[in-house]
Amino acid sequence: MSNNTISYKGYTAKIEYDNDEKLLFGKVLFMNDLIMFDGTTEEIEQSFKDAVDGYLIDCEENDLPVDKPFSGSFNVRLGEDMHRKAAIAASSLDIKLNEFVKTSIKEKLECKSIQHSINVNHNHKVEHFFTERTEMTIADFSEKPKNFNNTMSFEGPLRNAKEQ
Repeated sequence: MSNNTISYKGYTAKIEYDNDEKLLFGKVLFMNDLIMFDGTTEEIEQSFKDAVDGYLIDCEENDLPVDKPFSGSFNVRLGEDMHRKAAIAASSLDIKLNEFVKTSIKEKLECKSIQHSINVNHNHKVEHFFTERTEMTIADFSEKPKNFNNTMSFEGPLRNAKEQ
């Protein structure tokens, strides 16, 4: 997570700074119910924990359902072409599309991927992702421009490994 978020009991909040009040404030993310809190740098984490605990107690005392940030399912809008390609890839692996998507997301979250760009003549830009295992996803070109130049430029830790 970024340095302006904190987590507690499965809830994540984003912390912001109010320059006029000289105070930090936060809001719990990814839920319909509203949980907000504020405090100084010394108080903000405890204020967040107290707000979450207070919310959970309030729900219990008033026999209200607890709004959980994530249900474990979500809709993904891929577009027809990507949907087709993903379904074909899943079928070729003899797995369901849901398992293919779940595995793809898990792999992306677990690897330390670095995004690199390949600059191509005529202002075409293809983005590639290189993982520690040097896998990459390459966009397809239906036609190569005249004087096509496929030189790659790399930055970051994979630069030396890729250029050798």
